[in-house]
Amino acid sequence: MILESHVIYELVRSTKLFKELTQVESPKLGVLLACKGIVNTKFGEFELGITFSNTFPYSKPNIKLLNKTISHSILHINAEGTICYIDDTNYVVDFNNPYGIINESLNRVINILEVDSEQIQKKDFIAEFNSYWQEYLGAKRCLSIIPIINNISRVTCCITPQNTILGKDKIEINEYLNRTDQRYAPRTLNWQSAVYISLPKGKEFFLPKRKRFWTKEQVINFVKKNIGAWEFSKFKRIFFSDRLQPIIFNLPMKGEDSVLFGVYFKNMKKGIKASPLLIERLDKEFAFPRAGAKNSIHGKKITIIGCGAIGGYVAVNLSQLGIGELTLVDPQEYSTSNVHRHVLGVKEQIFFPKVKGLKKEIEGKFIHTNVNAIKDYIESYILKGNDTFKNIDLVIIATGNPSTNFWLNNYLLHKHPNLPTVYSWVDPLGIGGHTLVTNNSQKKGCYQCLYKSYPNVGMYNMASFADKGQSFLKTQSGCAGMFVPYSSLDAQQTSIQTVRIAIKILEGIVKENLLISWKGDSKEFLSNRFRLSSRYNLSKEELWERRNQYLNPKCSTCGKKTKRLSIDELKAGE
Repeated sequence: MILESHVIYELVRSTKLFKELTQVESPKLGVLLACKGIVNTKFGEFELGITFSNTFPYSKPNIKLLNKTISHSILHINAEGTICYIDDTNYVVDFNNPYGIINESLNRVINILEVDSEQIQKKDFIAEFNSYWQEYLGAKRCLSIIPIINNISRVTCCITPQNTILGKDKIEINEYLNRTDQRYAPRTLNWQSAVYISLPKGKEFFLPKRKRFWTKEQVINFVKKNIGAWEFSKFKRIFFSDRLQPIIFNLPMKGEDSVLFGVYFKNMKKGIKASPLLIERLDKEFAFPRAGAKNSIHGKKITIIGCGAIGGYVAVNLSQLGIGELTLVDPQEYSTSNVHRHVLGVKEQIFFPKVKGLKKEIEGKFIHTNVNAIKDYIESYILKGNDTFKNIDLVIIATGNPSTNFWLNNYLLHKHPNLPTVYSWVDPLGIGGHTLVTNNSQKKGCYQCLYKSYPNVGMYNMASFADKGQSFLKTQSGCAGMFVPYSSLDAQQTSIQTVRIAIKILEGIVKENLLISWKGDSKEFLSNRFRLSSRYNLSKEELWERRNQYLNPKCSTCGKKTKRLSIDELKAGE
């Protein structure tokens, strides 16, 4: 729908909400129409400006309060007077009804103008606190990695050339700076103490007017009014040891959430000036819920064996979801052949151990995850007397090497029974990916169960969507450059499938051994004259229904105990 400016103007006028409505001549670039007029509310008359962009009605009208002074506090209005009457993400309306959009928008604005200060304090103030606090002049942003504290405490503030950071102490802040690879000279860091105060939940209070912030004395008076006598005496002991140290306030909201805000002080010619601190939280209690991460798995420990395309994405995805500790095991160096399939992409240096590259990537991006990097073959590492599976909650194996997987399958089932183990791999050319759960609550079914030996073919993985007796290896540089063709999308999809089931295991939702698979497009696979297996013909529902049917009751690893075979029997392949 394309509307001309005079049509929109008539629609605004026909709402009959304005008096003295006038059109602004020559509106700025991108604005189709700008007009202003006076609306009547229970608090009197307000002059509003309303503008429509060239994309109206697919974009909302911009409405601004033009009165320079108002007699009462109003939330949802920023320092420039722009009124936030609806969130852009919620602007889903009937675009074929432009009159209805205009009328509804103006009525929402009038409702905001008619909310009195008492209602603000009781209902909207806490919820809208951040948007109100950031409107003060001189506001300075800082980052907090402090977990929520429910009492008065001394914390540490570090001013770097790039940021201002709040932490429990110097050790915590230095660890954050090192993990995020922030380059600085120690002499450029300005350290000082700060006071952390937790305000009572449900406490009602008024903040200073927008254009006149508190004085230092008013800040101290605010503290005194909102905490008890004992807490105030503790505050004085900390604060007056350094009269210019910042004050950090924790304002509890509904439920378990909190807002942090603060005040900092400067020595000026006319005395000490107080200004607001805008605090961005990065503690896990704040960051996890907003990103779908889970506190329930933060205390868990996972070992990932194989850090190629699948293992790399698994490690990063688990870190995004809040895993507290990862151990990564892989013997290989990163190289140019990995760039377009691996989560790390191109780096400053190309030849480095995959595990160390992932450790740096994860710990720099997700400060609540710690990574142990082991550059070694898992078999060698274990045979040297190391045990990376001690006190571990889950093992994920993404080596892409069946021989290593067989060895680990036997080792884990016998040496670490009841340690849930997940195998993850892809089929070639995008036809699918698989996730196998074993060793989960001592149930039958293991990696060995998937394989069957065929004459002239050898061992064949029965889960595969590719028929037996085919080779999919390609090379660009002889034996050293052998690879199985699949894309980063295949690795990512398999990783997502694997991580979802891993989280359910850690949360105790999945307590069985199972095989799950996703099916991809077979066009490229078939165009290369490869053959699909009969399992590929199963529907998604059929694959899920048969998730427990892979186990082999006669499996030599997890099935019934078998007798020790003689040399002759071994030669006969029995």
